[in-house]
Amino acid sequence: MTFKLNKLAALVGFALGAMVSQTAVAAPEAMGQAVRQLSNFAFYKGLTNTVLNAAPGGDFVQFAAFDNASTSATLNGATIGQTGNTIPVSPPADFLQKCLGSCGFAENDYTRHTAPTTGTFSRSDMQLTGVVVAGIPAVGGGFEPTPASSNLVAETQIQNSGIGNAQTTSGTGGAFEFVAANNGLQIRIDFNASDWLYAYVNPQFDAFATTSLSFTLRNVTTGLDVFRWSPDGGAGGIFGGTELSDPCSLNNTVSANFLFPGVPISAQCDNAFYSALTPALVAGNLYQLSFAETTTAGATVAVPEPGSLALVGAALAGLGLARRRRAV
Repeated sequence: MTFKLNKLAALVGFALGAMVSQTAVAAPEAMGQAVRQLSNFAFYKGLTNTVLNAAPGGDFVQFAAFDNASTSATLNGATIGQTGNTIPVSPPADFLQKCLGSCGFAENDYTRHTAPTTGTFSRSDMQLTGVVVAGIPAVGGGFEPTPASSNLVAETQIQNSGIGNAQTTSGTGGAFEFVAANNGLQIRIDFNASDWLYAYVNPQFDAFATTSLSFTLRNVTTGLDVFRWSPDGGAGGIFGGTELSDPCSLNNTVSANFLFPGVPISAQCDNAFYSALTPALVAGNLYQLSFAETTTAGATVAVPEPGSLALVGAALAGLGLARRRRAV
């Protein structure tokens, strides 16, 4: 045990010393990106292929929709953003990109980055089209198309020194309040999802990327949650319902730090199908089905003093070697 601890101290010391030499030849850089794309997102009537209908005479005797969306970007203490609400869910939301710093990105650019680009920036963007249930009136007449889709990106890159983070929240975040027309109605939630998370630092510092998605069905009449679902890529993550398909986690985080400079950390899930079934609902009871998804990314670059880092590295290396000699 003593030998292992001494060896670890020596390795840490030498690693810190190596970082000092890297600092002299490599530009400090940190990057995080999170991209989420949902498609074919709809609520179905049980195990049928019929999308639930909110129009009068449809599946609900009472129905109201509340939708919200927000984007924000922060860079070195400056923040820009936008928040919006629509009641009902029409028209769909498509906020203009929020970007600070050296922004060379087009509107609604959800390209995955597999390596740092040029410059220092922080940006977020979102786009929502369609709705998850039929029978939602559209502006100008008719009904909004279903199923729905959404695109989110949060991305930050810092070169040299600074602090930045970006966050975006999809317009599919919101809630439906309704009373089922028939006893025993079950809601099936179906969608396809693609996730991309990427973090990179060189030669020191910190970066992360996060995505999340959750659903909650509350019986407002009784005051109890009857269904919760946060897809996690496994058998868990659900309460009160039946998970039909959950191939990979949509609640995920990747991070990179100074201990592994130059090593990209990433995670992805491409066009995977998700499905879950709520428990049977009680006609006459008021329910609220809420859901929210986010992408978040952050990066920090704070260059340490090379002399201080070198002293720490040398001290740890010396301590490890000295203890090793004693052990021998």
